[in-house]
Amino acid sequence: KDFLDDLDMKDVSKKNYLAALNGILDVAVDGEYLETNKAQNISFRNDGEEINPFTAEEVQTILSRATGTFKDMLGVLFTMGLRPSELLGLMLPNVGKEYIVIKEAIVRGHKGDTKTKSSKRKIPISTTWVSF
Repeated sequence: KDFLDDLDMKDVSKKNYLAALNGILDVAVDGEYLETNKAQNISFRNDGEEINPFTAEEVQTILSRATGTFKDMLGVLFTMGLRPSELLGLMLPNVGKEYIVIKEAIVRGHKGDTKTKSSKRKIPISTTWVSF
């Protein structure tokens, strides 16, 4: 962790390095070259990195320039607060007239669980969203 902390890059890049290192060390453990994967329990949290969401004006500008299905997808993302992976994982049986149920996600082309347990949720459909 100290090595990664000393790298001059954003936490997301450090997480990518850590994921690669974790995979390599898992292979070493499986091949009995190492007893344990010391990188397995290392994690990075948003250590003060400020999250800057789009302003209402920026959202309107983006939506005004988008078209078709892409505009619909952006509208859902902006108004319902979904992660892109959750939107891609949204299946028709999980869409009702009044709400959607987030149960799974698609990340890098693979269907699986949502990012966190609390990400599995029931979200009322916004009347703003319906207009897209």
